[in-house]
Amino acid sequence: TPALPLAEEENRIRQGLSQWSNVPVDQLESKLPIAKDIPLMAQVAEEHGLPYWLFPLFSIMESSAGQHTKDKNNPFNWGIRTGYKPKNLEEVMRKMAYSFTDRPDVGLDYSKRYQEPLKQGDFQQTVSINSQQRQRKQ
Repeated sequence: TPALPLAEEENRIRQGLSQWSNVPVDQLESKLPIAKDIPLMAQVAEEHGLPYWLFPLFSIMESSAGQHTKDKNNPFNWGIRTGYKPKNLEEVMRKMAYSFTDRPDVGLDYSKRYQEPLKQGDFQQTVSINSQQRQRKQ
């Protein structure tokens, strides 16, 4: 499927975060740390040919949309077990994008199971799927 215009991708991310968090779209930036970075997330995803929803999904699953992080520059908690400390959010997203595009065994395969609900911007359903799968593994 062709990529959506960036503005539409950003809008879908906002709608998905709003649905997931029960926070009105116009209050997202004051309530969720990652909301101010939506344009950057959509841009980096597009530059690397990744689905626009990939970065918000990881931030929801790994840090409750940036609310529980080890490093303010890393709402994805990417590489925290190795002590990785990114200089900024863009750096960590580009490292993630590299892993997803040049090492598909690491990332995109992991996200394939979430593609259908996320095409609709349904982050809440996606997080529910992830929680159910984690419970089954335990």
